[in-house]
Amino acid sequence: MASLGRQAAALFAAGRNSLDGLRFLLQERAFRLEALALAAGVLAAPFIARDVKECVVLVGAIVAVLAVEALNTAIEQVCNLVTREFRPEIKAAKDCASCAVTLSLVVCGALWLAAAGDRLGMW
Repeated sequence: MASLGRQAAALFAAGRNSLDGLRFLLQERAFRLEALALAAGVLAAPFIARDVKECVVLVGAIVAVLAVEALNTAIEQVCNLVTREFRPEIKAAKDCASCAVTLSLVVCGALWLAAAGDRLGMW
């Protein structure tokens, strides 16, 4: 079993790697826009949500979009490392990753619309 010091060092290194990833992601326009949506969502969710659980779901939906965007960016980086030349397989990988982001945005938007509609008594 690893010593507590080694475990702490590994945890610190993992945190540093995550911060490096966040710094990289903040260079991406889409990620910055979604991070801005997260900030707005954190402020707006308490006014839209009926309870704490719904607030967590609304904010969590935006965090999920950010996570999918991070994976999309990682896939794009790996594809670009493999080749910059057109390859149908690379295009398919990038298109599928982009589709995942779009699907997460649709689900996130649907959750926010449903919560807002409920709050406004639309249904």
